[in-house]
Amino acid sequence: MVNIKPYFSVGAATLTMCLAGCGGGDSTAGGEFINATSTSSTATTATPEGLYAGIASNGRYFNTLVLENNQYYILYGGVAGDSFGVAGLITGTGQSVNGSFTSADAREFPALGVPILGTLSGSYVSGASFSAVLTTRGTAVTYAGTSSALATYAYHTRARLEDIAGVWNLFTAAGIPATLTISSTGTYTGTSAGCDFSGTFTPRASGKNVFDVTIRFGPSPCLLADQVATGHAVSYLLRDGKRQLLVAGSDVTRSVATVLAGLR
Repeated sequence: MVNIKPYFSVGAATLTMCLAGCGGGDSTAGGEFINATSTSSTATTATPEGLYAGIASNGRYFNTLVLENNQYYILYGGVAGDSFGVAGLITGTGQSVNGSFTSADAREFPALGVPILGTLSGSYVSGASFSAVLTTRGTAVTYAGTSSALATYAYHTRARLEDIAGVWNLFTAAGIPATLTISSTGTYTGTSAGCDFSGTFTPRASGKNVFDVTIRFGPSPCLLADQVATGHAVSYLLRDGKRQLLVAGSDVTRSVATVLAGLR
């Protein structure tokens, strides 16, 4: 789980969990699922929470996760067959009111640069679609996704540890291999490029199909040596019967991010 520093260090000595970067333009990116405190307000019971997928206005495939507290994570990248390979992430917290969604703290993580700050605005039909326009450095990209694009994923069904238990051969945003071994109780150990790490996957207390994740890094060469990151994970079946796993986390300052993606 290569850690992505402000300059997005996706080196062989560290473990990046997403797929190298959430940068703007054509840069390879890496990102995070940030376990931040929500600043949301909701004036309606129709919330934007759910998992949505589609093709962005710049041609990238993406998955958008919106949680019940209005945290959001837009993971973008490419598709090989049915498998989604993450190449970047945009994340923040927002406000949802009567089908409109806004966020002033959007953050995108480029592969070889400092995190890019931006704003996000969009609209949603609860449980059906979520459309967001991210504006960074004067450039706007639209991520309009639908829940029907992920027919095998049921957001309102509790996440099951039995779906993800076992060994996963994943890749970082930089394409560096990472091995993750998850027990039936949700504890796990992992290694990538000499960095050993461990932690837990816990089904989200809200009963949604999302895992809360902790990441405890070992000593050097881990970038976050002896530190802890937090984040989230989602898993779903593909049409060919294989299972996709997306995991991401960050340190508390939102300056270092890690992401892993793969299938089995």
